[in-house]
Amino acid sequence: MEGENTSTANSSSSSSSSVGSKLKKGMLDATTNITEALQYIKAFFLAQGKKLVAKNEQELAEADLQAQRIEVDATDAAETEKKQHDLQSY
Repeated sequence: MEGENTSTANSSSSSSSSVGSKLKKGMLDATTNITEALQYIKAFFLAQGKKLVAKNEQELAEADLQAQRIEVDATDAAETEKKQHDLQSY
């Protein structure tokens, strides 16, 4: 009987640590998603501001291009962070 209690305690301990690990990974992923969303918002407002002061069509195109670059960089950074979270959770 004592062996059964010890085995149950060990499995309970390992499952709670895996729950903690999953919770930590989930929180890190959520933080990464929020950061990515803020970068998208930054890109949007930066592009809108540059479009307002643009003097010609070329400056409008440059504003759009810069916003797209920021969005791509944000997505790449988020994917890299999420891969690191996956590696750390194992």
